[in-house]
Amino acid sequence: MNQAITTIKARSTAYVKSRLFLMDLAKVSIATLCLSLLALAKVPIEPVPITLQTLGVFLIGLTLRPSLAVASVMLYLGGATAGLPILSGMLINPFWIIGPSGGFLLGFIPAAFVISYISGKTKNKSFVKTIFALIAGQAIIYLFGVSWLSTLIGLKKAIAFGIMPFLPGMAYKVLLSASLFKPISYVRKKI
Repeated sequence: MNQAITTIKARSTAYVKSRLFLMDLAKVSIATLCLSLLALAKVPIEPVPITLQTLGVFLIGLTLRPSLAVASVMLYLGGATAGLPILSGMLINPFWIIGPSGGFLLGFIPAAFVISYISGKTKNKSFVKTIFALIAGQAIIYLFGVSWLSTLIGLKKAIAFGIMPFLPGMAYKVLLSASLFKPISYVRKKI
């Protein structure tokens, strides 16, 4: 009798784990697809285009737990490295990491983690704390992006071309993402 109960428990545990894995895989795939689609919206300025990718990173960070948020961004960057046309403007560039946008794109990984971690740890899901998480994530993206871009064009130009044109859009993306946090946190509890 005990062996039968143990067998049933083991099978049900394996079933639950496989279902949870499939759910996580679906979440990561959908988030990666959304990030890829948001890369299509592009304002072609040089050396780094303005896109909606950071909005995608913000929403991924607010929606998924840290490990899944990181996995989503890494899958996106892995697809870009494999040559899929998922970079801004459907660009195919497996060497994206050495281009002017490389640092910004790499910064998406820790930014997604930090946003997810801070927003997930916040017991009081306030608008201000959400904005803090998003600004922290954006600061990480800027840190990685400007650091890399400065090796190509110098620090002053990297700040002028890697931060300044993005500030108005960044403010809008932060406010939009923060205003969506309450409904997103409801969805996050459900998934």
